[in-house]
Amino acid sequence: MALSVALLHSCMTPLHYYQVYDVETEGLQSDKQAVLFSNDDCDIAYDLWGEAGNSGFFFRNNTDKDIYIDLTRSFFIRNGIAYDYFADAEYTHSITSTTSSAAALSASFTQLWYELPMWTPTVVTRGAQLSASGSTGTTSSVTTREAKFICVPAYSAKFIAGFNISDYIYKECGNDKFNRPKLKSEHITFSREKSPLVFRNRICYYVGNSEEVATIDNSFWISGFTNFNGKEFFITHSEEDCDNSSILSKVKVHKYRSANKFYNKYQFAQPKTSPFYY
Repeated sequence: MALSVALLHSCMTPLHYYQVYDVETEGLQSDKQAVLFSNDDCDIAYDLWGEAGNSGFFFRNNTDKDIYIDLTRSFFIRNGIAYDYFADAEYTHSITSTTSSAAALSASFTQLWYELPMWTPTVVTRGAQLSASGSTGTTSSVTTREAKFICVPAYSAKFIAGFNISDYIYKECGNDKFNRPKLKSEHITFSREKSPLVFRNRICYYVGNSEEVATIDNSFWISGFTNFNGKEFFITHSEEDCDNSSILSKVKVHKYRSANKFYNKYQFAQPKTSPFYY
């Protein structure tokens, strides 16, 4: 019996599933590209998508004065429990300087920003090949302390890192059809009052030299979720060159990606001979 159990386990492999959550908001505009809040002072853009979600946001200053976000009075609040945006932490960064000889150095820079005023994410990569001779290297570290205030200059934007929203998986005991769907499960919905997860971002800031604090309270809740088999969760996307004359590569992308959704991944043991193995 012990041998047969061991052989059974050796023939099992994890089968991945994905639980995708719909998120609704109060007083915000929402579509696949971004979840947006606006007032006279600023625009705030969220993209919740990712494993366990992300409460981080882009903050755009619409005024001709600097805006100071007060992290000591700003919080991520999940089901009534508040988490501080200001942790009074120290961060250490390593810096390496290198001079090479008889080798080619590759320099590339990737920059992410949101084009104003459309909040369209743009990634720019610049590359260069350099030749030199000789190779030495030195490493140093710089320690910085987290600031209590984040200054967003006039007519500019900054990204404020956030928290994971939730990594909890909702399952129905004994319901394999729901927990392990061949493609996708039935869609479960919630009202705000019955939602298993309500979360908020409370953001406090000052405009210019004003001593009057302004407060934004963005509220979200899970309004439903669906379970997906791994084969249904991904689609293959062809990346073509600039004139669409040839396919450079094929990559798997998330079929249900949207700024007002997030997901969690889970797995069950499944025989390798299963037609649903992924």
